[in-house]
Amino acid sequence: MKAGLFPGQGAHSPKMFDEIKHTKVFMEIHDHVNNKYSIDLLSCSKEKTLFNSNIISSLATFITSTSSYNLYGQSNQLRAYCGYSIGQYTAMYHAGMLPLDVVIDLIFKRAELMNDALKNISTGMLAVIGLAEETIIELCEKINTSNNQIQISNFNCYGQYTLSGNLNAIDSIANSLEKLGAKKVLKLNVEGAWHCKLLK
Repeated sequence: MKAGLFPGQGAHSPKMFDEIKHTKVFMEIHDHVNNKYSIDLLSCSKEKTLFNSNIISSLATFITSTSSYNLYGQSNQLRAYCGYSIGQYTAMYHAGMLPLDVVIDLIFKRAELMNDALKNISTGMLAVIGLAEETIIELCEKINTSNNQIQISNFNCYGQYTLSGNLNAIDSIANSLEKLGAKKVLKLNVEGAWHCKLLK
């Protein structure tokens, strides 16, 4: 059985539109977003800070996944659709559960709610490769205070995790992770600490 797996934010890049921006599907979604929300995704991709904002990167991830699927994957006759984070909405759209206008409204509203939850806090996310889960959890617990919170937010696979929290905590733990021999420690180009307790 073939399945489609759609990504979330974090791997987005202004160059992600290069191979798809002239396709019919891309332009249809682009124009729909522009007409309803006055967001020109092509123009936004030229400004890195703006492109990394939650609403823009969420919509950019959806439009890229959808356009790419229509360009490369539609002939594969997928039997299942799944996704992580914003990719869940992309999967529901391709599975026929949500029409285009509804899924775009949901993505926009979701980003607004996430931003509202963290509007007075400086937060972010950090990818870590090459350390044990227990080691990372222990470090998080040492750093956590009433003002600084950090936790594993994404258990991507064994030895590859994403942390979410206050920027001060992220900066602090990044140095410790590198000293412990992590193969890679990388700040993600996202606007907030998604998938963690701070969103409560």
